[in-house]
Amino acid sequence: MRIPWLGIAVAGLLISSCSDDDVNNPSSNNTTTNNSTNNSTNTSTNNATNTSTNNSTNTSTNNATNTSTNNSTNTCLALDPALGACDPICQTGCDAADHCIAKQTSATDPPVAACGVAGDKTSGACANDTECGKGFVCLSVEGADAACLEYCRPGAPSQTGCGAGLDCRPFQLELRVGVCVASNDQCGFFPDSCGDGKNCYNTPNGTRCASFASEAVADMTCANSNECNDQYRCVGVGAGALACKPICNPNEPVCGSGTCQRMSDADGLPLAWGACL
Repeated sequence: MRIPWLGIAVAGLLISSCSDDDVNNPSSNNTTTNNSTNNSTNTSTNNATNTSTNNSTNTSTNNATNTSTNNSTNTCLALDPALGACDPICQTGCDAADHCIAKQTSATDPPVAACGVAGDKTSGACANDTECGKGFVCLSVEGADAACLEYCRPGAPSQTGCGAGLDCRPFQLELRVGVCVASNDQCGFFPDSCGDGKNCYNTPNGTRCASFASEAVADMTCANSNECNDQYRCVGVGAGALACKPICNPNEPVCGSGTCQRMSDADGLPLAWGACL
């Protein structure tokens, strides 16, 4: 089964960092961790202070803080609504010897999660899912040989669960679940290496060539960069507003009007291009 790369739904790339991932919102996790940490620290400190010495207070405070924080941070958020009888990201809902598998079986059917016998592979070639360990699935991506790939939660890089150098590529018909794959850039920006009628765009899995909107005009509102015209991108212009602005090279900043400001992705990481603002 092949999982095609996500179509060019290149969302507006903002100057300020933000996330569109509602499944695993970092601010929610931080709130849970901080509340848990503070409550444990205060309770533990007060009890120790009333009954023991300063040394006891310090030991009790540190233990309570570390335990409570880790428990909150490591909790896996299950998919809601569920994909089936089990959860492929949290690997819950199956017997101890089984793992949860979710994959598209056709180009028109979304993945459905079901339990199956687990193997022990966490990388390398495979023929079927039973060879792969828990949290891994046997898939072919863009024509490559099938391999055991790890499930992940698409979103900002800090949220996916993928290792260094890997991106979380979502399933085409279920954007809440993906697999970790190596980023694969296919084009460059200066000069743009795409053919006539296309521009180079950032996607969750590297750069891709896609058609631009030749009828679009400067400063029009937008949601995705390929809604803009040739050499324009959909960028943040303040208070959550997005508009088509000319692209520019931050290393050789030249703008007809305004100044060239380097853009960042949704996780606040700098991109290779800027916009004239």
